[in-house]
Amino acid sequence: MLKKIALILISLCVILPSAFANGSTEGSSDDVFTWWDHYETFTDIVNSMLDEYSAESGREVEYTLSSPDKMSDSLLVAFRTDQMPDVMSLPFSDMTSVCTMFAEGWFQPLAVEFEDLPQVAKDAMFEGITMYDGEVYSVPIFSQSHTALFFYHPSMVSEAPTSWEELYNSCKQVYEESNGETYGLVLPMTFTKRMKETIEQLMDAAGEPVIDYSTGEYNYDSDAMMEFFYWMTRMWDEGLIHPSSVNFNMKQARERWAVGEAAYLIDGIYNVGITKKNFDPELSDIAVCEPVSANGQPYMIYKWPMVGGYYISKNCDNVEVATDMILSMIEDDIMLEMANVQDNPPVNTSVIADADVHETYLQSCDIFNRTIGLKPFPVAKNPDTEKVYAEMKTISPSPIEILNGYFSGAITDWEAALHEYNDKMIAERDRAIEKVRSNGYNVSLDDWVFPNFAYGESYTADKYQEL
Repeated sequence: MLKKIALILISLCVILPSAFANGSTEGSSDDVFTWWDHYETFTDIVNSMLDEYSAESGREVEYTLSSPDKMSDSLLVAFRTDQMPDVMSLPFSDMTSVCTMFAEGWFQPLAVEFEDLPQVAKDAMFEGITMYDGEVYSVPIFSQSHTALFFYHPSMVSEAPTSWEELYNSCKQVYEESNGETYGLVLPMTFTKRMKETIEQLMDAAGEPVIDYSTGEYNYDSDAMMEFFYWMTRMWDEGLIHPSSVNFNMKQARERWAVGEAAYLIDGIYNVGITKKNFDPELSDIAVCEPVSANGQPYMIYKWPMVGGYYISKNCDNVEVATDMILSMIEDDIMLEMANVQDNPPVNTSVIADADVHETYLQSCDIFNRTIGLKPFPVAKNPDTEKVYAEMKTISPSPIEILNGYFSGAITDWEAALHEYNDKMIAERDRAIEKVRSNGYNVSLDDWVFPNFAYGESYTADKYQEL
């Protein structure tokens, strides 16, 4: 794998530049290759790859692992100071953010043609996410997953909940039986980008996605959202949610859950691998259940196509080496290692059959396989809508910020705040559409309308042909 890198170095006689490392702005050295990552369970995999590269090339490498929120801040500073790492994962890798970052010039394309990628990668590639104008900017390393799994301690919970009311009752029982020593639920309330996505996935599970595809309008103040807020605020008012949740990021919330301060945690599948690595090597007290919904009925969680795992920054001067490293992450041997550490399921899901994983990990994969579908993708319908996403500004407070505002006492009327957020989202998209239209692009609200969308079905490629 990495022998190809050494051959590239010899043939090109290049020296890799360094980039902004360790989240600081202390300058750089031309002898350092930098890799920033937020995938905690991949530490050994990536370090082994970088060490091999360093030994073969003679170059120094710097691997920086950060929590997603800290890495987000560091990347923003690095971009503004023109000191970005050579290769980076994206802790804020939702589709809207990737479109904006591409428009701002964060990335440069990989030194590979689409036709030369392995089939498992080509099947997951989409224009406007991992490709722009036909050029490859990243490759997905994961298959579809979501962050709305409910992990719990079976030593505390006798029966997994299927509705918000059942979750409330379970949390109340845990709290009362422990005499207030153990909370029902802990949440990473300051991890706003991820939690916003999680809330949207819970709305999918409740049968009311945050976009009404029959009209294209936003639906952040739906009945399902009101139901979610009712139960969350009730549990908070009764002391069933860990009181420090208002200040927790994902890492902190996960740690408190793992050591038994709360019975439930809403998280992604990688919670299994992180818990095994840092807290419970035997995974002796971990279980998972379906996302809780308003009525516990059959559901589907909708996702856009996968974003890339790693991107090459604008500051990288040796794209060939960086490309080879990134592509090595989708080789079968690395995919198997990824499955073994029990992070997100690898894009090549066939390797999971040969992996050494916990039952909870397999159950999580089964949940994904049964309940994840593709949602309508405006960029696939009209590529110019990518410009709209790049133009749109962030609206605050978002639903997760509204909920945390209620928890902290800064917001009392959360219902009015949700209505206001929804109105502002509609207005901001309308503004962005008009701005993009004034620049000569053919976009409209109709690009968000998909009359053939049916809840419970995946919006596959053939659906676009019906429009």
